[in-house]
Amino acid sequence: MDGLRGPIYMGSGTFFPRRVFFGGPSMYIQPELPELSPDYLVSKPIDSEVVLELAHHVAECNYENQTKWGSKIGFRYGSLVEDYFTGYQLQCEGWRSIFCNPSRTAFLGDVPISLFDVLIQNQRWSVGLLEVGFSRYSPISFGVKAMGVLMAQSYAHYAFWPIWAIPITIYAFIPSLCLLQDGTLLKWWSDQRKWLLRGLSSFLFGLIEYVASRLGMAANVFNVTSKVMDDELCERYNRGTFEFGVDSSIFVPLATAAIMFIAGFGIVNGVQFYEAMVLRRDKGRMPASVTIKSTLLVGLLYGIVSLLQCA
Repeated sequence: MDGLRGPIYMGSGTFFPRRVFFGGPSMYIQPELPELSPDYLVSKPIDSEVVLELAHHVAECNYENQTKWGSKIGFRYGSLVEDYFTGYQLQCEGWRSIFCNPSRTAFLGDVPISLFDVLIQNQRWSVGLLEVGFSRYSPISFGVKAMGVLMAQSYAHYAFWPIWAIPITIYAFIPSLCLLQDGTLLKWWSDQRKWLLRGLSSFLFGLIEYVASRLGMAANVFNVTSKVMDDELCERYNRGTFEFGVDSSIFVPLATAAIMFIAGFGIVNGVQFYEAMVLRRDKGRMPASVTIKSTLLVGLLYGIVSLLQCA
């Protein structure tokens, strides 16, 4: 967002020129009270009778009735996340924000330290974000027209954040329920490995081949599936051992990911690859050429990341 119209406003750490609360940069709405004008110069002391009378008037609950406060002037009403909604509306009007991160902390704010308070606060945010997401000011409709697709998508990322509850809730309960209903941890792990295998091999190469064919760079090739099995292959299949004994580039992404897992957190999902690379001596082991290519590719990736961090 910082490369488009500027970062989002999320409650604290922001300084506003008063002018932004009185309409877009190309328009000006004169407030009902001249003292609230961004161009008004203070001529009376803060403890004067006139100023105190005005303060009492502003503090009343009905002073903004029949005015543009909350819709065109000041913070916007209509959502429990008034900060997000106000910043969103201001950028829709054409205002831009600038990211400032000085070495000395400029803005500090308090946060709840109790888990209960944090969760209740996030619940309120969730309601407010969905109020914006499903309103007539939704980023995917109003926002696209007002600020373009990229900025609108950035705001939509927050507006529909609470919808993550659906897949997370499903993932939290369905696997456990399956294990209780005659399922096993081994079956669940096997399913995770199958998604890893397909995602880094057949899905990846299929996507590349489709894009290349659509761009006219290559033609689709119908690869005949081999169904010939020898005794050793059948034995490995019956033991549940993966077959890697083909020197093919389709195994390179899988082996590369497995090597990177060693330095990461996904070691368990890569166990079958380590066995195929190092421990196994049967014909289904990983060809040495695939292991070497994958190791070199991992080194290249780490080198690129290191250079980017240094830059």
